[in-house]
Amino acid sequence: AALEAGAGSDEFRAAWASRLLPAVAAFEPEAIFVSCGFDAHAEEQVASLALADDDYAWITAELKKRSSGAWSAARSSLRRPLSAAARSSDSRSTSG
Repeated sequence: AALEAGAGSDEFRAAWASRLLPAVAAFEPEAIFVSCGFDAHAEEQVASLALADDDYAWITAELKKRSSGAWSAARSSLRRPLSAAARSSDSRSTSG
């Protein structure tokens, strides 16, 4: 969804709520990767958009709500290998 230069929170959220979030939900992704660059922030000198801090939190929360199955699966699958690695690391550090 293209936004006009200078568009702010209202336009950003409207575009996501009306077009992009429904498209994400319809696609039913197995995973969602988010790269939150802050170059669209209102305080960024070269920004062509005028987003506020809360917009980044809002879109993250909205994506999480619409991808709860994928989000939960990703969190639990990440936790298992990391937990195993931590246990392995702990046993090495206490055994010597």
